[in-house]
This record gives sequence, structure tokens and C-alpha cells, in this order.
Amino acid sequence: LLQCVGIAEAAVFVNTREHQGQVQLCAALVASAGKHIDESRIRADLGLHLPRHEIPHKFIVLQSIPLTSTGKCDR
Repeated sequence: LLQCVGIAEAAVFVNTREHQGQVQLCAALVASAGKHIDESRIRADLGLHLPRHEIPHKFIVLQSIPLTSTGKCDR
């Protein structure tokens, strides 16, 4: 994800709550300064390098990735 154009920060996590126990990958993204995140372009770029099941199902655009006091990603 960090190699895609316009992405400054990214975190991928597994979401099991929304879909009755089915595992889905979700990605939290932060846009680079002055850039817009185009979900379809990101999916296309990832499709060139990853198998389909490794491409996140859902993208969430944030101002910043929330961190715990120890600097780890806070889901």
C-alpha cells in the first residue's frame, strides 16, 4: 500500500465483526499532502502485485493513523 501513489501511511487489519464471522481485510489509509486517495486505482495497483484474497475489502481514509502511547497502531 505504501508504494501506491498518494498514500503516506497505511495499516491493514482483519475485521471479523461486520460480516458474521467472515474474515475481511481492511486498510486504514492516510493521503500524502495535497493528494486524493482513489480507491479504484489502489485496487488496480494492488491487483498487479497481490493475489485477490490479499487485497483489502474495505479502505478507510483517515487524517492520521491512531497510535497507542507506545507507538503501536490503535485499532
